[in-house]
Order: sequence, then structure tokens, then C-alpha cells
Amino acid sequence: MVDGLAVTCDVGDRDAVAAMAGQVGPVDVLVNNAGIWRFGPILEASASDLDDVLRVNLLGTLNCCRAFVAGMRDLGGGAIVNLSSAAALTGAAGVEIYSASKGAIEVLTRQLSGELGPVGIRVNAIAPGLIVTEGTAKNYESGKSDQRSNAVPLRRVGTAADIASVVSFLVSDDSSYVSGQVIAVDGGLTASRPNA
Repeated sequence: MVDGLAVTCDVGDRDAVAAMAGQVGPVDVLVNNAGIWRFGPILEASASDLDDVLRVNLLGTLNCCRAFVAGMRDLGGGAIVNLSSAAALTGAAGVEIYSASKGAIEVLTRQLSGELGPVGIRVNAIAPGLIVTEGTAKNYESGKSDQRSNAVPLRRVGTAADIASVVSFLVSDDSSYVSGQVIAVDGGLTASRPNA
């Protein structure tokens, strides 16, 4: 069994994240996986919905990177993995703010990889497709899983384990020459998209 420390934090609050980083101490691996979504067209979104999604998804990722990078430098390097989404490429209808925030995370990932590469910190992103999680489980009830599977070339929806295995690769020495990349883990869902 591996020992660990669980800390609850609002990643959108820069001061809270800094306090958490002080409590946790230096790390050589950071996985930014906090995210929320709001439904509806982006032009009709309320100011609070826009603020909430961008604060958690984009600024939360940036806040965590800012808080932990100094410790990674002190340790001689490390690996950061940011969670994007296939929605950044597909512009998923109904969750446009979410899609925009995830697209921004991909740009942030590339920017940080250039900035942090010289100090030995690799930064990559994973763009999950249709993945069953605690937060998305309702989207796969009552036969919807089969329907959604048919949209995926591999004919199945993904699991958290599918994402975790790619995270494990990206933080391991096996990916020591991989940085600034966005890896789609989507069963081929976005492979036929023009920008994929």
C-alpha cells in the first residue's frame, strides 16, 4: 500500500492552491484533473457559469502549475499532465464553455512545455473521449452506453483505467522525450476530424 495525503482545495482559488502546495510539499508529478461543465450555448451562458467553468478548468490548471513548479525545479524536473477533452476538438454541442476551456488547456500545455522544458519539466495533456466516470455515469444509463459506443471506432466507451494508463506512461521515464503533446484517448473518436 502506498501512503498518501488527501487535501481538499478549490483549484480556482490561487491562494488556496498555494496553501495546499505548501502543505503537500515538492512533487515531481502533477496531474491536473479538476473540471466542471455547464450546459447550454456559450452566447447564452450566464456570467456566473462562464466564470465558474473558466475559473476551475483553465485557471485551476494554471494555479496548480504555478504552485508546484518551483518545487519541481528544486527536485531537478518532473512531469505535468493536464486533462483536456475530445470536446476541445469537436466543439461538443451543449457544453461550449467547457469545450473552450479545454481548448485553452491544450494551448496552455504547449506554452508551458516550451517554458519549462529547459528546467527538465515535461508538460503534456490527455484529451479523453467518451469515458464513464462518477460524473458522467448518467449519460450511459438505459441503453445509452450502446448508442454512444456505436459512435466510437473501437465500439466501446472508455473507462477511468484507460485514462490512468496513459497518465502513468506520461509521468514515467518511458516518455522522457515526450513534451508539449495532446494525446487523444478516445477509441478513435476524433481521428477523422479535420483538425485531428
